[in-house]
Formats: sequence, structure tokens, C-alpha cells
Amino acid sequence: MTLVLSIDTTSLPAAILNRPYQYVLKSTGGTAPLKWSVMPSLPVGLGLDGDSGTIRGTPTSPSIESSFTLTVSDVAGGTDQTTLSLAVLDNSAPMNGWIAKALTAYLLIATCISALFIYSLWSSKPPSPAYPQKVDALTVVPSEVDLGISQRILILAPSFASPQVKINNVDRTPLAFDQEHIIVGLTATDVATVGPLVVAVAKDSASPPEYTTISVIPARFYWKIFRYGPWQIETETQLLLLVLLVGAFASSVYALKSLGDYQGANQLEQSWTLYYLIQPLEGCGAAFIFYLLIRAGFFPASNTAVTGGSLFGICAIAAMAGMFSDMAFMKFREVFQTLFRPQDARGGKILGVKINTTTLPNGRVGTPYSQSLVSTGGVAPLMWSVTPALPSGLTLSSATGVISGTPATATTKSTYSFTVTDCGAPPTTTTNTMSLEIVP
Repeated sequence: MTLVLSIDTTSLPAAILNRPYQYVLKSTGGTAPLKWSVMPSLPVGLGLDGDSGTIRGTPTSPSIESSFTLTVSDVAGGTDQTTLSLAVLDNSAPMNGWIAKALTAYLLIATCISALFIYSLWSSKPPSPAYPQKVDALTVVPSEVDLGISQRILILAPSFASPQVKINNVDRTPLAFDQEHIIVGLTATDVATVGPLVVAVAKDSASPPEYTTISVIPARFYWKIFRYGPWQIETETQLLLLVLLVGAFASSVYALKSLGDYQGANQLEQSWTLYYLIQPLEGCGAAFIFYLLIRAGFFPASNTAVTGGSLFGICAIAAMAGMFSDMAFMKFREVFQTLFRPQDARGGKILGVKINTTTLPNGRVGTPYSQSLVSTGGVAPLMWSVTPALPSGLTLSSATGVISGTPATATTKSTYSFTVTDCGAPPTTTTNTMSLEIVP
């Protein structure tokens, strides 16, 4: 028994000025194919697809509320009507000139300050140790050396004849010496681990040695900003600060370009103010998260070395993460889903698009055919496609998912793959396989 044709849609979501809009009207009962019509016309920029019952388009004029009557009819003469209303909201407004100038100044300042701090972190050098001219006891300069960094040390004493030097009980040949100074080189083995190095110096082969120590400590960095400093920080802290500042710098540069492009095209909107204000912070955050992922080994990069090529590589990735933070957050989502494979069963959320239609009715040569593919979830608008091509005379609407037309020739039952893709970030897609036969 065929149900009485009835329109199920009772309200329409509001449209946004100058943004794409799509909504499929719902109905039950009746004998397909159905035809839809509207009186009076929809808001400017919107139209009704009479075959699929889809309201779509881009509204170009705001309206508080427009009322109209929708009518649906089937081939058996059944009909139904309902009156609905649709509001077109104007959520955009041109940005005030002084706000645009203030944002430009803000981003320029953020760019310059971050660039200066990056330069100071990259170019700062440790202070030169103080070398005393005369000493009364055995003295080594410097008394602390960085882990993993081979260097020369200066040994001072009241007088030397033919000095004998040992470091950790291993003989060392002086690189140069005079009566009060000895220069000795530390090897990679000496500075391979944190701890003391015992230095023994005898004035000559017949004299007893005197002892002192050098401390091998974790690598340090001396940061000086303009005339302030230097402050001693660890190299890992230096790298972290570089990553944050490079992310802020790149994001500020990109925001300046975006601001200039939209302002030049007279498309700068008031609602974007907050977006530009948070760009430097968003760049910092994106760069920091990428830094953690790299250091943890989730991306191809060293998770131990923090100097040389690795420093340049990590800072380059931080710059790209800051400049393209929107796409960077998409990558974070991909990493999170790969690691944890989360399942979200909560209601009231936009789910991935899904095709609900599982079967297609057969068509008949010379008889009009119309069948709507039904989907749920996803972010509108949706895009439909099919492979291989449908039988001659039939087409699939990429915007509405409606198969329509008049079959021209009979075909045996064939299998077709229907795919729908939404406009989410990132987009989701799904494919269903269905069979269709055209009978004589």
C-alpha cells in the first residue's frame, strides 16, 4: 500500500550571507518521481531543485525572515503543501580602517620582535673566561667544560721546567708551554661523560705532581639580548625557545600576507579580528606540538641531537608548522587517530558522511527514472560521483545525489560504485556498491 504523500520538513536552518547553502527537503509516501515547487521565490541567490527537493545556492542579500509555500506532487496526482520561513543572516561586516591598521602594526611588531629574539638566540656566544697573569698555586682555565665539546685548557703554575701532564692518569703531551703556562687539548673521551677530570702536573720528571680538577657539566648556552645578559641556559632550552619564536615569526609573516591580500581585495571582515590577534600564539602552539612529536620520534628526525643540521631541520619544521598552522592541526589529528584510534559514540555531533541507500529499483526503457541517494552525517555541501558511467540516458547529480533521466537502452544487471564526499576539514568520504538493471 502506497502511503499518502506528505512533507516532513517543518523548519529550515538559517542561511549565512555569501556562504554556500544546501538543504534537502524531506517527504514520505507518494509514487516516485516527485516534483517540488515554491511560491513566492526563495531569498536572492537560492533556488529549489524541483526533482530532488534541494534548496541550494549562495544568498547574496540579507533578510530577517522570508516565508514561502512549498508544494510536492507525485505521478499519481498526490500533493502536499507546507509554509516555511528562511532567514539570511549577515555575519560579516567590513573591518574598520583603524582596526586594520592596528592589526598590521601588531603583526609587524610581533614579526620584528620574534626575529630579533631568534637572532639573539642563534648568535649569542659564551663569555670569554678570565685568564690570570700570575698565580700562586696550580690553576686550570676554564674550570668547567661542556659535555661533548672538545677544547683546549690552560694550566698555570708559578714555574715550570719540563712539565709532565696527566689527565685522569693518562699522559698528555702539551701543545705549548713556557715557565708559567701550559696548553693541553681535551679529547672526545675526556668530555664524553659528566663528572670530574683529574689534572696532575709535575714541574719535571723528578718533581712530585700537583693535582686539581676540571668539571665536565651538561652543555650550556649563554643568551644575551642586546646589552642584557648573558644568562646561562641549557642547549635544550635554547632549542625550545627557538622553536617557539620561529613558529611565532612564521605565523606573523603569513598573517601579514593574508591581511594585505584581503584588505587589497576589500574583503576584510570585522569578525576576523580575533583570528589575526591570536596568530602569533597559534604559531607558537603549533610549532611546540610539532617539536614534541619530533623529539618523541614520531616524525623522521633525530630525537637526541640538538645541534648542527638537526637544529636547522627542527627550526624549519617549526616555521612551517607556524606558517600553516591550520593544516598542521590536521596533521596532529592524524597522528592522534593513528596512535589512539578513538571511537566517539556521543550524540549531537557531526559524524562522517555515510550512504544509507543500499539498493536501486530497476529502470525501464523509455520511462522516466528518478531515485535519490540518501546520506547522513558529514559537512554540507556534499559531492557525489559514480563509476563506471550509468546506463545511457541516466545521470547522477553531483550536488544532490539524484539519479534521473530516461533510460534509452536495456542493460543487464550491472554493479556501480557510488561515492559521496563532504566538506569537512579534513573531508570524509564513503562508497557504496549497488546494482542497477534497465529492462525493456
